[in-house]
Amino acid sequence: MIIIPNIEILKGTTFLVVDNSKLVYRAMRTMFRRFGIESLFAARADEVIPLAIEHNVDAIILDINLPNGDGIRVCKALRENDSTKSLPLIVLTGLNDPEHHIAALDSGADDFVGKPPQPQVLLRRISTIVAQRRAEEENQNLVQALGRYISPATINQAKYNKGVERITATLLFSDMRGFTAASYSHDAADVFTGINDALGLQSEIVRDYGGYVDGFSGDGMIAVFDSADSTDQALRASAEIIKQARVTDTSIWNPLPIGIGLNRGEMIRGDLGSDSRCSFTVIGSAVNVSARLCGVAKAMQAVASQSVVEASSDSFTFEDPTFVNLKGLPKAVPAYTLIVP
Repeated sequence: MIIIPNIEILKGTTFLVVDNSKLVYRAMRTMFRRFGIESLFAARADEVIPLAIEHNVDAIILDINLPNGDGIRVCKALRENDSTKSLPLIVLTGLNDPEHHIAALDSGADDFVGKPPQPQVLLRRISTIVAQRRAEEENQNLVQALGRYISPATINQAKYNKGVERITATLLFSDMRGFTAASYSHDAADVFTGINDALGLQSEIVRDYGGYVDGFSGDGMIAVFDSADSTDQALRASAEIIKQARVTDTSIWNPLPIGIGLNRGEMIRGDLGSDSRCSFTVIGSAVNVSARLCGVAKAMQAVASQSVVEASSDSFTFEDPTFVNLKGLPKAVPAYTLIVP
């Protein structure tokens, strides 16, 4: 009786066997069926990728010694094709030559097995690779799902633990005008839906223009733009948010009364909280100024600081500044309203 660890993971899978001998394939097919594995056969190199894609196979077993050196070429072609580049790939070789084995691995094979293959060895190696691929897919799906709830910067912090860092970035702070009044005059569920629509609209725009949402607070949002082109990215995002706010109708607001504050400066980014619960965020006076400027902005208006205007390109125009007193600052500062056509 053959005992293969993790064999359950292979039940219901489909393998593509690529070999110039149909007798070899028939022997493998008989073995696979004992473990609930389906299989397909390809004798020519040009059949491999079309069959793999059409039948959505779970692994490929390839005779590296196909005529005219096609085995190596098939390996490379599989890894260069977007639909097959991640498929588990085991090569069969009858050559007792380390250089030949290395050539197969360098061409994209995950592992190799001697020919004729021993069932225990072949299935164990396939099951290991299939399990690894599934774990990688689950991890990617988890990261993608987490991306709805936490920022890319937070995911990177969890992966690489950069600690506390000092960065220069442009911040976009937004919130809704008249939110408190709306919360008293409308049903809570309608208010939640309206806020969700407004924040969803803004967060998609922030992502499209190269920033990330650091967090939400009630009807407000803070977004960070930390690339080399951060100021122009933040201004483009702000202009697009204002344009969309003018034409967006929700169950409560039409148009969306969004106000935006923009500031550029140095800040600290890192974990705040405890080992059991923390938030990866930005803090500093630059963050506070962006929030204060947001308070100055009227509905469908983006107000920028002097540092943003000085760092912006000629693509943007601003109204003449007004001097405003911001909480925490010793004197009035200039505030520039972005002109959005």
